[in-house]
Amino acid sequence: MGNSHGHGHHRKFRDNGNVPFPDKTAAAPSASQPVPPSIYRPQTPTSLTRTPEMANVLPYPHVDSALRALAAQAEGFGRSATGGLHGPIYFVSSLADDGPGSLRDACRKKEPLWIVFEVSGTIQLGSYLNVSSYKTIDGRGQRIKLTGKGLRLKECEHVIICNLEFEGGRGHDVDGIQIKPNSKHIWIDRCSLRDYDDGLIDIARESTDITISRCHFAQHDKTMLIGADPTHVGDRCIRVTIHHCFFDGTRQRHPRVRFGKVHLYNNYIRNWGIYAVCASVESQIYSQCNIYEAGQKKIAFKYLSEKAADKEKAKSGCIRSEGDLFVTGTQAGLVTNDGEYCMFHPSEYYPTWTVEPPTDSLKQVLQHCTGWQCVPRPADQPRAAQAIRRRIKHIPTLSRLNPSDPTTHSSISSSIYHHNQDSSSGSSRFFSKRTFPGRVPAGIGRKSMRIVVTGGAGFVGSHLVDKLISRGDEVIVVDNFFTGRKENLAHLFGNPRFELIRHDVVEPILLEVDQIYHLACPASPTNVMGTLNMLGLAKRVGARFLLTSTSEVYGDPLEHPQKETYWGNVNPIGERSCYDEGKRTAETLAMDYHRGADVEVRIARIFNTYGPRMCLDDGRVVSNFVAQAIRKQPMTVYGDGKQTRSFQYVSDLVDGLVALMEGEHVGPFNLGNPGEFTMLELAEVVKETIDSSATIEFRPNTADDPHKRKPDISKAKELLNWEPKISLRVGLPLMVNDFRNRILNGDEGKGL
Repeated sequence: MGNSHGHGHHRKFRDNGNVPFPDKTAAAPSASQPVPPSIYRPQTPTSLTRTPEMANVLPYPHVDSALRALAAQAEGFGRSATGGLHGPIYFVSSLADDGPGSLRDACRKKEPLWIVFEVSGTIQLGSYLNVSSYKTIDGRGQRIKLTGKGLRLKECEHVIICNLEFEGGRGHDVDGIQIKPNSKHIWIDRCSLRDYDDGLIDIARESTDITISRCHFAQHDKTMLIGADPTHVGDRCIRVTIHHCFFDGTRQRHPRVRFGKVHLYNNYIRNWGIYAVCASVESQIYSQCNIYEAGQKKIAFKYLSEKAADKEKAKSGCIRSEGDLFVTGTQAGLVTNDGEYCMFHPSEYYPTWTVEPPTDSLKQVLQHCTGWQCVPRPADQPRAAQAIRRRIKHIPTLSRLNPSDPTTHSSISSSIYHHNQDSSSGSSRFFSKRTFPGRVPAGIGRKSMRIVVTGGAGFVGSHLVDKLISRGDEVIVVDNFFTGRKENLAHLFGNPRFELIRHDVVEPILLEVDQIYHLACPASPTNVMGTLNMLGLAKRVGARFLLTSTSEVYGDPLEHPQKETYWGNVNPIGERSCYDEGKRTAETLAMDYHRGADVEVRIARIFNTYGPRMCLDDGRVVSNFVAQAIRKQPMTVYGDGKQTRSFQYVSDLVDGLVALMEGEHVGPFNLGNPGEFTMLELAEVVKETIDSSATIEFRPNTADDPHKRKPDISKAKELLNWEPKISLRVGLPLMVNDFRNRILNGDEGKGL
């Protein structure tokens, strides 16, 4: 595809051995075909000798060891992309644009698929080919060229595109690969792209967490655009890593960036026409150890000021160049930035990446080992696939470290390497290669996790999400807003480590996570179905699962206080039984999955909890009393008021849930405050806190109302080192302030 392509005397090398590849004009054999010994036996290359310095210069030495070894192996922002790891293999047997056995037929299917090719040749696309979520399009073993139109990744996630060619796309707004809107977790690896009417790769409209690696770009004008235009301020979420790519004589946009954060490393950009890299409105570009070779006196970095739709003044972006090499007349063109947007460092988001000094050896490898490669398709090894799935749950996910933490990038980058910057030429000379490790650490500390919280928009769930975000985890909230409120999470909107999905857990959902906190639990049979689906997800991805059960499983207890060994006294057909029995069934399912499917399970039995964000009128005694007292209404007491309950503040509960999830004990564990109050005593505390003149109104008691409820928490104290810290008289005023503000402001929304 580039200047060296198409000449038979050039040899291509795999990045994990000393076996030379033939020229790219040959088709690669599949795993089921005999391997021609003239191609794959060791030979002496005639023009490119693999030196010891080149042996480990490229990343991903093991991804061709098994078919699915690509999953979750990308470096950089796309590192979580799993593609079709959890689906069957789809064999493309036709080069037709559509129909059975075609690539389009595979890509439109909703289930996860690992798509491979049984044929080589050109697929003439009459329209954009839309790729749905959880797909791997794996061109290894064949030579597939897409022409006419391109691939469109629209509102999808977890897509891997590997070892394809894109050439000759025609029409208005026709890109080779178009990623927009709202797509994420994408990895494009070893693809050759050239000669499209618009862009080769376009990333826009809030698409993010994307890696582009080992690709070859040639014969094109506007190569890569990241960020649609200044009016789309939502593109501030965009994050892209581009590494070990070869931009061969393309005219501009390598890339051009608006708003987003882009990490460029170990790329080779040569013979461009206008500029190499352009930083437009508010963009942040971290350029590390790239080779910029204009071939004549030209500027590598261009700045273009534009006005964001929500700003008054026009601004350009920020480029930070570290270890880049500028040769043969190239001038960096760096300008001083006011620093407002230049706040990004890769180590804030991912822990390691493979990087080498920008040497001539690196340049040689990138010229010959990028783009489509003649590699056989690896065999699909079930045991290897299972090992990959188990490994994925231990991979740290994207998280932003605390900028004030001394282990973050400001202290790390200076220890990675030292180099001498030649101010006259802009070139960097490394004193010693040994001072520049191949893997760059992000910092020291606990591994960040990717966590899903079902019911995370509710009362307890939103407080749990706050704690997980504050400690550096990436959190996905799944909520149908039947009882939850978006307002409980509004302060997290825009946080790069927070994601909100409107979804009912009675329907399955595909996610890749390390831990599942299952808090979604309406008092209905859907409680059981939601638990079953979340347990299935935990089994599929190897995640640890925490079930928030309830003290209601004890019913109207005959044992006081209640220990976890007590089996309860529940009326299975009573008015309250739907919730009680639903939780008991959920515990049964959790233990069955633990014993039968080896799912890591944790079970918490939660006692009465109160605090800010509770629903004002949810029928719970604390919220009822507080809301009624603030509204100058009588506090309603059912029965004689001598029933007892124990009340824990929400932050104590959240601490207990996290301790349980992080611990090594299944449970169940009682999580509650053993301080016991009668309903009349609670009413008196509310009167003291809100209005001493508040009155009480007695009403007939409800059916099956437990007479006593108090947790024995000795097990949690011993095994979790947990016990509540906030008393009712300390915590209640905090809740009252929240309720008073919401009532005065007319906020009568839900808050479970």
